[in-house]
Amino acid sequence: SCAPPSLKKAPGQKPYHSLNFITAHDGFTLRDLVSYNEKHNDANGENNQDGEENNQSWNCGLGPHEDGDGATPVAKVLRDRQMRNFFAALFVSQGTPMVYQGDEYGHTKGGNNNTYCHDNALNWVDWDAAKDPVKNAGLSRFARLMRQFKARQPALRLMDFPNENNIKWHGNEPNEPSWDEENRFVAFTVQSHDPGREIGLGKSEQIYCAFNAYHLPAKVVLPNPPDGCAWRLVADTALQPPYDFLDADDIPAQSKAAAEAMLKPQLASNCYTVMDRASVVIRAERIKPLPEPEPEPVAAPEPEPVAAAPAADPAMPPAPPAPEAPPAA
Repeated sequence: SCAPPSLKKAPGQKPYHSLNFITAHDGFTLRDLVSYNEKHNDANGENNQDGEENNQSWNCGLGPHEDGDGATPVAKVLRDRQMRNFFAALFVSQGTPMVYQGDEYGHTKGGNNNTYCHDNALNWVDWDAAKDPVKNAGLSRFARLMRQFKARQPALRLMDFPNENNIKWHGNEPNEPSWDEENRFVAFTVQSHDPGREIGLGKSEQIYCAFNAYHLPAKVVLPNPPDGCAWRLVADTALQPPYDFLDADDIPAQSKAAAEAMLKPQLASNCYTVMDRASVVIRAERIKPLPEPEPEPVAAPEPEPVAAAPAADPAMPPAPPAPEAPPAA
């Protein structure tokens, strides 16, 4: 969550009071955020003097000459990865996510960050692209599946702010994060405040998320998964679609099994290679059932007392004797 400490300390505040977003209606779209170093607002008729200058954007290339379509193939591939990185970070954050309409399929405004005056394709939704799960290298599929994953995981929708009991920070080694300014790698594991309830719902006990913003791969050691669990890859933004979100039902069974088999040796040994400028999400999947809790001993009920027969009244005359049977004929 991006909530400031003052919000977390305020009485009655919860994680979902934090609104998390990547882009908004003012500024670049997500596609343009990773495709332009500078704004291109000439179509607004103000000689490119309007709009925000500080967009905190990068075209994934070597300079402004690679803005937009002028990028090299390497830069264009990195742009697709960067958009997935943004969506991964958004949906594993505690809080309420907000997605600017069109970002889910990679809408571009050609670098124009101030399109208030346009009633045209700059601001219109491209419904063909929005409904196409393959367009823009399957970005809409990745965004949709990340959203669904967050919705299924109590650990990513905590009702109270995380604390030292349910979130741990990691670096290349477990529990050894680096907060140096030059560091470009961070990871964490998170679980719900009530893991037992989470297990009962069939959800993951723990989720591992890692972000490598460095230009080289990072070989990392994963923390041990909870007892009876094994690590299973959910998403890796460095993989080609549809394997970038592997924990899905829309991948052919044989293809999915082959991909998971290739990753299993790494995950089984609690390690993983996070590629350069990539993000990974891994979940702890239960492979052994939890032992059934021992039933509490039940005390045997005490027998009910038997009522004593009433004593004979001495004032009452004795009962007459029973008549004798008549002799046989």
